[in-house]
Amino acid sequence: MKAKWKARKTEIIEEAREAANLLDGYMRFRAEKEGLRYELTPEFYEEAILLLGIRSFFGVVVSGSKLVHDEQQPNMFEQWKSERERR
Repeated sequence: MKAKWKARKTEIIEEAREAANLLDGYMRFRAEKEGLRYELTPEFYEEAILLLGIRSFFGVVVSGSKLVHDEQQPNMFEQWKSERERR
């Protein structure tokens, strides 16, 4: 049982880290397009996900290690996803 929990804990941390990195990349993209200054870090998002259980940031919904959608800027989110897939 202990080994299963340890493995799941590692998985949760990895998912949060992956989501945080994606979110940081998307928010940098969005801030640039909106002409806004951006000073947050992946660590900010990772801590908010892991320690506070937050799953929505500036309208961007996170589930597991994925960004689901952007409630505030859905077209920009689709543009970012499209550009990301082309790389």
